[in-house]
Amino acid sequence: MKIALYQGPGHINNIPAAFGHMEARAREAKAQGADLLILPEMYLSGYNIGPEAALAQAITAEDLAPARQIARETGVRVVSDLYTHSPSPADGPAPTYLDMIRYNTLAIVEALR
Repeated sequence: MKIALYQGPGHINNIPAAFGHMEARAREAKAQGADLLILPEMYLSGYNIGPEAALAQAITAEDLAPARQIARETGVRVVSDLYTHSPSPADGPAPTYLDMIRYNTLAIVEALR
């Protein structure tokens, strides 16, 4: 299995454009023989967008339908919600560093299924 990592900017405060960018990265990854593409934390919304924008752009499982479509069309599994710099808020899915490692590992394992 070949894994592609993308560490770079997405489209801040423009989730539809971020999905377009995700598709382009997935197609590039596939062209290089990758089976899995891992994108950085907060890839879809961007960093430091402020609490109001973050709440307005909260993404549900249903909102990730474009990512699933990209994976189907390109044949590259996509992981786009890893925690890379810090844990989640206390009431989030990865409130401690150990939880962050577990969350990230599970996200990658699930993408490989």
